[in-house]
Amino acid sequence: MSSLLAFSAGNATDCLPFVAEGHHVGFVRWDVLKTLKDFPNVFTFHSHCVELNQNLKTYEERSWRMAETLEVMRQKYNFPALRGWRNEVCMGLLAPINFPIVAVVKNHKLLCLVFSGLFGIRQYGVDINGYVNDPDLGFCMWLQQRSFTKPTWPGRWDSMAAGGLTSGQGILESVCKEAAEEASIPSHILNASLRPSGSVSFFYEDERGLFPQTEFVYDLELPLDFMPVNADGEVECFQLFPLHEILEKIHSSDFKTTSCPVVVDFLVRHGVITSENQPDLPQLVEMLHSPVHVLFDSISHGKELQVQVVEENSASLSPSPLVVTTCNSTESGNHA
Repeated sequence: MSSLLAFSAGNATDCLPFVAEGHHVGFVRWDVLKTLKDFPNVFTFHSHCVELNQNLKTYEERSWRMAETLEVMRQKYNFPALRGWRNEVCMGLLAPINFPIVAVVKNHKLLCLVFSGLFGIRQYGVDINGYVNDPDLGFCMWLQQRSFTKPTWPGRWDSMAAGGLTSGQGILESVCKEAAEEASIPSHILNASLRPSGSVSFFYEDERGLFPQTEFVYDLELPLDFMPVNADGEVECFQLFPLHEILEKIHSSDFKTTSCPVVVDFLVRHGVITSENQPDLPQLVEMLHSPVHVLFDSISHGKELQVQVVEENSASLSPSPLVVTTCNSTESGNHA
């Protein structure tokens, strides 16, 4: 079963920090670690971390060697993450507006999910909550049903428009791009009603790998007569749901798991989920803002942390730690 890694509870999994250019940029699970040892010219192995070879000096060289390595791994090993490709540049980022450590590009096929999942690369994305105040239905949200041909979460219900931050694009630029491509939202509506609404963070794990994720959230009140129309072929349809049906959707297996935190955050901020109807509201809000950056920063400074796994739809909240061993800066070069 897929799971959300949060600083709360669940089942234990072990992994090692992945270091590049002296920075902690990801995590490597033990099943992946065993195969990386076939590539000693690309990776350096220490007792407490896996490091991208320091002889790979430039951004371009690191990117191409990683892409070549993933291509060999795709041919030799049966990792679920290696069964699909995405037409987006995947970056290992220190921060969403900082410089990238590596981008994975191979013959114009860009291996975003492969790279990020196998190496637990911290990823950033944008989500747009489209909503209306309908005179008959009340407060409603637009949701999209993802195309059945998408390699991830096919056919699942999702936020109205969303996407990952890609190379060379800023946050607001990505928001406008996704709004236009996924829902054909014109710029005059965005300029009039788009509101930045913070972020949610979580650490998700499934059979493809580890996904430390931060989503920048935007709310968009739409005109009552506006109908979203897909323009990039990645959406089956759009549907307007009253809020009580939204709650039912996110509790079902029909909803994209990694978009649930975004929608729950929206419902909390707009007073739909409250301490009156959700006694565990403080814990819920904490889980929507897992301190992913603290995890990376603490390990970069040589501290050991414990995090836990929260199973999807799990009724149990008994703690079981994920021990993340740290990288020793004296052993592994000039690590921050």
